[in-house]
Amino acid sequence: MIDNMDKASMLIDLIDNELVILQEASYKKGQYSHFNFKQALLSLNDEFLKLGLFENNTVPNSYYKNKIKDYINVFNDLCNFQAETINIRYLSCDKDSKEFDVEQITYDQITRKHTTEIKKVKCNNDDFEFLSNSEFPAKEYTAVPWTCKFDYLLRDCNVNYDRIGTLNRKNEKDDFHFLMDNLELYNKVLKKEDNFDSYFGLRFSIQISTAWDYRYKFSFEEYVKTLKDKRIIDMSLQNENQRENDHDKDDIKQIETVVKILVPKFISIDQRDDFKEFLINGRVKNKTINIKGKYSEFHAVLFPYKYLIPTKFTSSWYDLIANNFTRNGNPIPKTTISNSLNND
Repeated sequence: MIDNMDKASMLIDLIDNELVILQEASYKKGQYSHFNFKQALLSLNDEFLKLGLFENNTVPNSYYKNKIKDYINVFNDLCNFQAETINIRYLSCDKDSKEFDVEQITYDQITRKHTTEIKKVKCNNDDFEFLSNSEFPAKEYTAVPWTCKFDYLLRDCNVNYDRIGTLNRKNEKDDFHFLMDNLELYNKVLKKEDNFDSYFGLRFSIQISTAWDYRYKFSFEEYVKTLKDKRIIDMSLQNENQRENDHDKDDIKQIETVVKILVPKFISIDQRDDFKEFLINGRVKNKTINIKGKYSEFHAVLFPYKYLIPTKFTSSWYDLIANNFTRNGNPIPKTTISNSLNND
């Protein structure tokens, strides 16, 4: 059964992943299917309320509160940052075609670039009647509604609403009625000037506004970069763990090989597990392992595998053997161990 904390973590992972998808779509300039970020944030808030997030300052709650602050900053940035501003100046008017020659100056706040171009613009009847009586070329520029970062990111993408609903194309040639037909659908999508300051409730917004917060306020790009950096680190850790596991598997195989070689020729079958414990841990608790036959022959087989044996209890080969082994029931003389080492 998934508890509320698990659900909250799953929603956070989902939202973070969709933010990464949004940024990548802006780079690839291909297909983008709208995601209902607003509902995901509201669902996250529901789980936070069930967790009592706003009631105390436990460590998990502090993490979640900081996550909320990050989301508020990121989504406000997507909807309120003026990514592109446009100013136009009417140069001339063709009354027959009802077209205007327009000088357009665009400032791209993301790339920090100005562009100037001359375009032909066709107007509807009402706008044409008003503008055609103006002086040409116009002396002043007129500001065009600015573009928010969310719309800017998707301007070169082929967007669809498949994941949040079905677009009603009944009145597609009528801008007003087409908008009204799809208003509920459009309201699920991030829009210019959407504000998320109070999205997690008045109580939490008051906590934010009345408390000192020294944490860095992420923009959308910065937040996604931290997500990607964290994923790279997590992937590196997973790869390292996998390498360690693979190494452990190889070591176990080699330990089994050593055991098969030395048992029962030099070590009795009833001490097989003790010998394996020695190879794995570097010692045998509360007992010793008895060697049969010549120590030099036992040494010749075991010593090449010394890299398998942990040295956390002793770094000396002499102590390692003397503390864990006997020969024919007697302690192994130091000279015997030393002579075998000198022969290697």
